Amino acid sequence: LLAERAFARESFEFAWPEGCLLLGFLGAAALSSVTALWPHLAADSVSDLLKMTIVFFFIVNCANTERRLRGVMWIMVIGGLLPAAGTLRNYLQGNMVDGRAAWVGIFANPNELAYGLVILLPLAAYLATGLGLIPRLALLGVALVYVAAILVTFSRGGVLGLGAVLGLYAWRKRSILLQGLVALLVVAGLILAGRFWSRGEDFKNLNADVSFRQRLATSQAGLAMFADHPLLGVGLGCSVIAWPLYAPEGLYTRGALVTHNTFVQALGETGAIGFIPFILFVGFGLYHARKLALESSGSGSANLGAGIEIAVWGFVVCGLSGGYVLTWFPYILFGLAASARQITGKTR
Repeated sequence: LLAERAFARESFEFAWPEGCLLLGFLGAAALSSVTALWPHLAADSVSDLLKMTIVFFFIVNCANTERRLRGVMWIMVIGGLLPAAGTLRNYLQGNMVDGRAAWVGIFANPNELAYGLVILLPLAAYLATGLGLIPRLALLGVALVYVAAILVTFSRGGVLGLGAVLGLYAWRKRSILLQGLVALLVVAGLILAGRFWSRGEDFKNLNADVSFRQRLATSQAGLAMFADHPLLGVGLGCSVIAWPLYAPEGLYTRGALVTHNTFVQALGETGAIGFIPFILFVGFGLYHARKLALESSGSGSANLGAGIEIAVWGFVVCGLSGGYVLTWFPYILFGLAASARQITGKTR
């Protein structure tokens, strides 16, 4: 990053205001580790967030042309085939946990795997614009592999995120044919999911669904953590430590749970001092991606802005049922959004 800036003889780009808001969130997280319930775990979490922050600024400062930005997206889309194919292989071989397929490492959690693939679909759609028939068919094949992998994770949050990004993409394209195809795909996916759903929990009878109740309970506990620690929260990454102290009585769990809502997680773990810059970071990122899509209507920049915006919406929808503050993808996506905005500004 420093070498790129030095050789280019350009100043460091902070991507106002997103970059400064991210630094504010990082600073609040560092402060929260001082008063955290487990300072060592909070400090480790801040170290991870620091790496994610560096990646955000790396994208903003180094992916500073449309060609470079597309290169980053191509690497993400091609790289996504590995966890997707690994998940499908595990599903076909019967290597599942609680009836759900996943992969390894950070993709060993079916929910995080599904959410990671959901955000790649709009990026693949953007990359397909302006290409010939063969590359478009190849990207369509990649997208179908993603969709199949998302479905076999049996992640309800992932399925909702998939529906959201497909619906938004079809709506923005304003093509009746495309909207019909997406509707057909959604119906076919629901039929297949209903027939082959191997997970114990589905979308029926949610009031009696233990997993669904646990997710609601983690959000209630996260709000209680914030009420007790309104300024700095319980410490970044420490909601899992605080869970036994704030879990509702009589709720069955097999262990401590992290807050299953990204925004409540930020509130409970970093308090108001961290939540405000985090939610503004997300909000401004969405606003600028949407603005790019609208102001550049009919151009390649519009497709770029729309692709990133829909990917961010995928993160938001999935984040309502999962705690994804300490995952790489939002910071990569907002780095792409900030970089795209700066590139468009330079070419005007």
